[in-house]
Amino acid sequence: LNKMVKRKKRISEVLKDKKVILNQSLLNESDIVNLEYDTNIKFFANIPPIDDRSDINVPINNLLAKLGFGRQADEADQEEKKLSGQGGLLGFLKK
Repeated sequence: LNKMVKRKKRISEVLKDKKVILNQSLLNESDIVNLEYDTNIKFFANIPPIDDRSDINVPINNLLAKLGFGRQADEADQEEKKLSGQGGLLGFLKK
């Protein structure tokens, strides 16, 4: 963002109605709120660094679900259930 502001001073006016995604960001929710306040830009999503070797990337699936791809929402819900131990034949035993 700093590089963008240096190149174009009124970048916040250009990005005001756009969907801005923070890629490879290690910011938590409070940092994002502060950044939104400082830059006057509303961020659509925050994508942390992802593991390329993983078959299913939950942050990417969540982003695609937010963008309106319904199939990804179902897969993201199933993956979260799988990771949390819910669902499946013996899912009720893993609490």
